Amino acid sequence: MSNTKIQIERVDVRKDVVVVDHNPEMADYTNPTGAIYRHTFEVLAMTEGGRRFAHRHFFGLDRDAADSLAIKVLYRGEVDLSYWTETYPEYGSPAWAVEEVYRQADLAGAVARGDWEEADNLA
Repeated sequence: MSNTKIQIERVDVRKDVVVVDHNPEMADYTNPTGAIYRHTFEVLAMTEGGRRFAHRHFFGLDRDAADSLAIKVLYRGEVDLSYWTETYPEYGSPAWAVEEVYRQADLAGAVARGDWEEADNLA
């Protein structure tokens, strides 16, 4: 295994809703800007310790392509980091606990300095 590959334990396909356009003629009380929404799919790979990696390609409306990649990655059991970006860790995992310790330290430092804007961002 090379340095650019990492072992993974689980793969998920995440569905999200994004704004793809605006049309003022479609505006109403519940959608004042006339936003047009679509689903997009993303593939996430997780390590045993809870680190998460998102594939750099968003699949738009193509759920089948996202599922296909997820199956291939799960079968291989590893990802090449040149195609994946590390994102936030899985909640409650060991990787999350480490990140939370750093966040708490940064929050305490912001409060001690009186930087309330940064404290709000970290709280």
